[in-house]
Amino acid sequence: MRTIIYLLTLTFVASCGMQDTPSNTSDAPQPTSSVRLNHGDFSPFKESLNNKINSHSFVPNPDGSEEIVESFYIDGTACRGEDCNYGSVRSSVDSNIWDDVRPRSITSPEQAWYSFEIFFPKGTPTYPVENPNTVTLVEFKEENQCASFAFVKNNNGNSNAEFNFFLSEYSGKKDARFAGTPGECLSYFETEIANISDMIGKWVRFEYFVKWSENEDGYLIVYQDGRKVLERSGRTCSSTKQCLTRNIHYYGLYQANNEDMNKIDSLTAYYRNVSMSQKREDLVR
Repeated sequence: MRTIIYLLTLTFVASCGMQDTPSNTSDAPQPTSSVRLNHGDFSPFKESLNNKINSHSFVPNPDGSEEIVESFYIDGTACRGEDCNYGSVRSSVDSNIWDDVRPRSITSPEQAWYSFEIFFPKGTPTYPVENPNTVTLVEFKEENQCASFAFVKNNNGNSNAEFNFFLSEYSGKKDARFAGTPGECLSYFETEIANISDMIGKWVRFEYFVKWSENEDGYLIVYQDGRKVLERSGRTCSSTKQCLTRNIHYYGLYQANNEDMNKIDSLTAYYRNVSMSQKREDLVR
């Protein structure tokens, strides 16, 4: 397994005279200056382009233990770069495959096991919201930039927010709400995995196996805390050529294409044990 080292230098950046960090974090774990994380077979992770400033940090485990975990935070203020053109805000990291120094002949795996653990703190919004856009949590993006494979927090005006999984593809049509967007990404499969209310205040572990394919021989199985919650045969890629060459993995928080940024709820999530392996037993725990 490969061990990845993150080095985090904490800086405080002023924007319009105000610090671009959450104002309600007095009880939140405080950041640490450096941490060593093992991501198994993944390429190194880096902070995503246009991340909200100071929104990603390494902090003590919110369950009170001494373990160091990753914290991500978003709200409707201080978007960055092109995200502002699309009504989007993000705090995430991605596998650094675009700048990868490995030979281009080394591609993404045709199949693999993956894992992540997520912790939503008390106070996480689970109610119907005025701006019910999906918050992407864990995703794979192919070169067309659609989240072709994603786990998301989905409110959609329901009384209880859902933890959903979906597969999507590029529609070939532009999103009329936002000039310059690559185009609309349409879901061709979506299902509820869990209720967000049942996930708050504790670590929830997901392990999943994917055989990547744009054909019917694709396969997916998902386990939540050791219990099978989804099994599906069929397409798992938007395009095999892209999916099996440079399939970017993201995790954190990303809320895109909001028509009113002021209606975005603040949201924090913690992650640990994000990994990839050819064998389930070798996933990081």
